[in-house]
Amino acid sequence: MRPRRTYFNSLTKILSPKTVSGLALALFLGWIAVPKGHAQTATESSSLPAEQVFKNIQAFKGVPASQILPLMQFISGSLGVHCGHCHHQEEAKRDDDGKPQKLMARRMIQMVADINKSAFGGRKVVSCFTCHRGNLNVARPVAYEPELHPDAAEGPENPPAPANAGPSVDQILDKYVTALGGAEAVAKVSSLTQKGTMTEIIQGEKPTTMQFEVLAKATGKYTAITHVKSGDAVAVYNGNSGWFLFSGTRMFLSGGRIWDFSVPYEQLRAMRSDEFEGAQLGDVLLLPAQIKQMITGLRTAGLEKIGDQSTYVVAGRTKNLPAVRLYFSKDSGLLARLIYDIDTPLGPIPHQIDYSDYRNVSGVKVAFQWTSGDIREPRYIFKMSEAQHNVPIDDAKFSKPNVPPTKP
Repeated sequence: MRPRRTYFNSLTKILSPKTVSGLALALFLGWIAVPKGHAQTATESSSLPAEQVFKNIQAFKGVPASQILPLMQFISGSLGVHCGHCHHQEEAKRDDDGKPQKLMARRMIQMVADINKSAFGGRKVVSCFTCHRGNLNVARPVAYEPELHPDAAEGPENPPAPANAGPSVDQILDKYVTALGGAEAVAKVSSLTQKGTMTEIIQGEKPTTMQFEVLAKATGKYTAITHVKSGDAVAVYNGNSGWFLFSGTRMFLSGGRIWDFSVPYEQLRAMRSDEFEGAQLGDVLLLPAQIKQMITGLRTAGLEKIGDQSTYVVAGRTKNLPAVRLYFSKDSGLLARLIYDIDTPLGPIPHQIDYSDYRNVSGVKVAFQWTSGDIREPRYIFKMSEAQHNVPIDDAKFSKPNVPPTKP
């Protein structure tokens, strides 16, 4: 069951921070957790312990500050709740312990840590999601199902099941490149531009559609722009670094209500290393040429069905993503699905991208539709109306803007 529509989702519909890349989550809401100081940039503070960056950190002392947002996202998705369930909406009270739900959450976090330490040698086997499954109330005890998080369950006592017999990794990847148009044609592609729409899907709600565009170079440069209601949400990576930028007007809260959209606002945040690697995996121009360099330990992981389509699964990992799984169509050879896990101290957040509607663009096939989502609502459907290869793109499109650190 998917988490229900929440006040947090209502706010993201206005700023749509997650839509910056279709890969990351709730990235620009500075009011989620208020840093102690206003001078530190995301890069400077991300490696510090959370208690040195955020106020009133108790359960996650010693955890890197960069992990606090993924942790909150994991809890939110696992319980199907929004920030206001545990935290006051009023900025002045946001760090208080006045809500009993926040105190209960701390006890549950400690309980999960104790179970994993005593029963599983510290491995992250049990998590909030084990019992809650996207719902606040647990109707009945739920036994842990290793197949939901196979990588967390592996170990000397639980070796992974042998993969089904089939083609080798090299054969699957070779067929993928051939299906795209062949190695020679793929190598001639220097850039990709796409324009279309991104639609936010939440169960029981009217879909919201926004304009979306992609600019990418084969040299490892990528920009995704979502034109949201109050401005532009942009995700960029260039070489070995990436960032998210929201530029437009900002909302402010008073009494838990939105009251001002008119204040000009810019916020810049550096990508975490796992976000950067996730963005690279989602770059369909870079992936075919660099898949063996980006993903290590590649191995076949059996044959799985996606709807009526049979797919060969190739699994591996990156430096900062503990599990990556690619699903290639048995018939066409094209990439049908990508799943990668964002690791958190409580457990993995699996992110899934499903590709479809491949079309020939100057001799190389490109997916004109993909769906992106994780354990939480909303889901996003990207539908491209046009795509072009080898169009000149100004390198300034991939340059980091000179935006000063934003006061929360």
